[in-house]
Amino acid sequence: MSTVPSTTEDLLMSCVEAYEESRQRQGNADFTHFLPPPNHPLYAEVATELMRVDMEYSWESGECRTVETYRPILHELLSDSQVLEALAYEEYRLTVQSGQRVTPELYAQRYAIDTSLWRVFSTDNSQKSDASHDGRASATIPGFFEEVGLLADEAVELPQSGDSVLNFHLEREIGRGAFARVFLARQGDLADRLVVLKFVSGSTLEPQHLARLQHTNIVPIYSVHRVNGLTAVCMPFIGQRTLSDVNRTLEQSDRFPQSGQAFLSTIRSPLEDTLKIPNTDNDKSRDSQSIDLDTNEFVSKRLATPQNYVDCIIRLVLQIAEGLSHAHQRGIVHRDLKPANILLTEDGLPLILDFNLSADIVVNGRASLLVGGTLPYMAPEHLSAIARGGKIGVGSDIFSLGVIFFELLTGKRPFSVFEGTFEEVVQRMILERRQPSPSARNLNPAIPRSVDAVVSRCLAADPASRYQSATDLCEDLRRHLDNLPLRHVPDRSLPERTAKWVRRHPRISSASSVATLSGAALLACLAIGIHWWAESKFQVFQSTYPLARTALSIPENDSDLIASGMKIVDNALSEYGVLSDPTLSQRLQLIALRPRHRIQLEQEFGELLYQLSEATIRKNDADAAEFAEALRLNSLARKYILPNQQPQAFTLQQATLLEKMGDVDQANQLRTLAMSREPEGPLDSSLKAQRLLLEQDYAEALPLLNELRDSSPTDPVYWLLLGNANTGASRLHEAEGAYSTAAALLPESYYPFFNRGLCRFDLHEFDAALDDFDKVLELQPGLPTCLLNRARVHAALGNHDQAVADFTEALDKGASQTRIYFLRARSLFALGDQKEAERDLAEGLRLTPTDAESWGARGIARLVEDPQAALEDFRQAVTLDPRSLQAWRNIVHVTADRLNQPEEALAALNCMLELDPNDHFALAGRAVLFARQGDRPAAIADVQRLLQLTQEPTYLFQAACALAHTSQGNEADRTTGLLMLTKAVMQDPALLSRAQSDPDLENLRKLDAFEQMIQSASHPSSKISPN
Repeated sequence: MSTVPSTTEDLLMSCVEAYEESRQRQGNADFTHFLPPPNHPLYAEVATELMRVDMEYSWESGECRTVETYRPILHELLSDSQVLEALAYEEYRLTVQSGQRVTPELYAQRYAIDTSLWRVFSTDNSQKSDASHDGRASATIPGFFEEVGLLADEAVELPQSGDSVLNFHLEREIGRGAFARVFLARQGDLADRLVVLKFVSGSTLEPQHLARLQHTNIVPIYSVHRVNGLTAVCMPFIGQRTLSDVNRTLEQSDRFPQSGQAFLSTIRSPLEDTLKIPNTDNDKSRDSQSIDLDTNEFVSKRLATPQNYVDCIIRLVLQIAEGLSHAHQRGIVHRDLKPANILLTEDGLPLILDFNLSADIVVNGRASLLVGGTLPYMAPEHLSAIARGGKIGVGSDIFSLGVIFFELLTGKRPFSVFEGTFEEVVQRMILERRQPSPSARNLNPAIPRSVDAVVSRCLAADPASRYQSATDLCEDLRRHLDNLPLRHVPDRSLPERTAKWVRRHPRISSASSVATLSGAALLACLAIGIHWWAESKFQVFQSTYPLARTALSIPENDSDLIASGMKIVDNALSEYGVLSDPTLSQRLQLIALRPRHRIQLEQEFGELLYQLSEATIRKNDADAAEFAEALRLNSLARKYILPNQQPQAFTLQQATLLEKMGDVDQANQLRTLAMSREPEGPLDSSLKAQRLLLEQDYAEALPLLNELRDSSPTDPVYWLLLGNANTGASRLHEAEGAYSTAAALLPESYYPFFNRGLCRFDLHEFDAALDDFDKVLELQPGLPTCLLNRARVHAALGNHDQAVADFTEALDKGASQTRIYFLRARSLFALGDQKEAERDLAEGLRLTPTDAESWGARGIARLVEDPQAALEDFRQAVTLDPRSLQAWRNIVHVTADRLNQPEEALAALNCMLELDPNDHFALAGRAVLFARQGDRPAAIADVQRLLQLTQEPTYLFQAACALAHTSQGNEADRTTGLLMLTKAVMQDPALLSRAQSDPDLENLRKLDAFEQMIQSASHPSSKISPN
């Protein structure tokens, strides 16, 4: 068995290459011998690719294996719909390539999969027009003119500005290629949000692969659509300037920037031209709207050290490399990395575009290489693959990044531009790239020798001589910025190594130093050293601040999430000794900063301290000592913010804490003082939005959060808050999109994945929810609340043994939610373990719940035997969470249907409608109660309102129940009620048996027409009389 490498980004390529080499040596090979262990995180990806390669070899030899060949071998893996779809597509492609006429629809029926995004091949050209996403075997140059012919065959009419496609209105064109168009669009079904919509001719990389690319430096994909022979890819709108625009600006100058400040100005200039949001006729509020920002401030945060142009470039390239590393680790190669595919956001953040977007050679093949300017950035093996066929690995992306790096540092590309036929140009480019690469330092002496060595390593002709992973490249770039010796490239310059050592050890205060330096020089060296040291510490804190800020900015009452968030924030603040008396060293780290950085840092301290204090307020079991500590943190937070910039929320928080500690009078005075002025600034607005979410005032929170999101579209906190607001407003698809963007912007945080998992669970997207909770536990192992929710997903999928395992581990990890016992009991009953299930039920009933959902779960468990006790539990639930619609529904059920207390049921329904005037359940329930009490006008008003909002069969049925009561003495109500009932049972036959027994329908069951309706619904082929 071959040795499988441990580096994840090389694993897929290595396994395939080892398998192919074995076939070449032995004439055949068993692909299963080259699989990693089943528990390896890339096991599914590697196994899928090996099956595809093995299938391709089988068709070449005439054996023609199909999906069914592999089912007995990897049955469990092929139960995954994504794996099955990938392998089925390979079978389809090979079948068409062999000359057989088949369609995607045939495979949809055969394997019960979605083939709507598959390309429809014709048998005469399919062999030339397909290329898989992983970079294997490209066609060769002689096929170029055949491809041009294919382009004519493939050509479809591309949309124009002003068109409406699907649910998108195309505002204006912002980019085009030979075979693609890019539009700024508004998505009508998501509150007219601005998005970028790219239309390409042909198929794309499978959406499940695109979905794996969730990283701060990769443009996220919202959705993929197939329409009129085109593939439409929907992405967030984050501006439209690319690194190519920056290069053009640099080329127009007679010299490249001599400082980081000059480079920041170069970035700022194009940003000012592009961040205008277009006006639309249907959105007058956005007239003349633009994103107002201090570009230099934002960019300097990202690129830092504005005095040093080279370090600015290194920081920029480092972020691009981090995005590549993320993709490579998931087995995805870009294959078209160039400045035009690197977007620069308003704050200087680089995001990689078109990440292997096109899997179709018609779109991403040699014809587009001529048009799109891709060739100058290609590695020699990539060019060779075009000429003669071959494989393309992660090294080709590293080479392309090396070309970009060289160009940014020197203002020139490292290789020549040739003229001639396509074949001649490619051959000459290959020959030139196989020579030693030029030195960037020769063109720009400001480049350190170590950085020159990094660039040369990226541009090595032999892939084996380059960085073996983007992760290794990132490590060397970070080490250079941290004044450390490089790890993967020899650092031969003694003066440079000495300078790095001095910067790492700024306290040059030894006796020998004193003896050799004058007093003034020594003080200058110490000051410079302390300043460098403080700025380095500042940059480290900035890298951890987004995660810390996210940890507690999301209003949450779950004790596990609160505890986890408080620990993250504690760790971040401890770096500067904020929570205790700072040491002299920690004080120097703050004093020695640039004034702008010191003010920024103090504001960040203030916000984090506020969040720590707020977390204590949200805890259900906080005691007096904890409230006193929270009040101390609030006071500390206010010290870090200038008095004239104090957020209103800080004062309101102080009032809440004083009230909890018994000082009601002072609390009321502070609250009056705080409410006497309007919130000002983004921090005030952000904290106000969080307060509105805690109060569950989603209607007011949503517009505020949309403004915050538009002003800072790369801030993950605003996307997370927006997701929570949409969830609270029952706009789950919008919430899912917001969480996905947050996950892409801050993939190291588990919060976006956790919230998206909950959202997808509510959408019944259980497989996707399971992926999210798996990701959470990868980032935060053993998180009890995540184990609980993953167990719920397993139970929904019927995986009750795995559900029991997760419920048990959650309890072992200290989960306090007593509802776990009731949930685990259900799974145990499903597994046939009645004894353990009954033990869990008894334990759940014995324990006192501490959260609203657990009170509800215990109430449901007590409902049959003791409805009065169940009602008390439901009342406890609404006491803890007055806006819990599920708890109110439980109260309605037990009072109306179990205890015959219609007045209390009516009061509960009124509370629900105060929370949401359009709540279908509450309107339907109240209509029935009014009808039972003989209040026909009130019942009819609720029925009419209900039917304006929904025509779902369940609510049609309840409308019929209300009208059945009001039909006594009213023929019209009787007729309308029977009509509602007929529509309900026709849409949902499961309601038929309930219609025959529900006591509310007694008046309708007396009618002859009711029996006819029952017969017709029982035998759909019969017809209902018009009368």
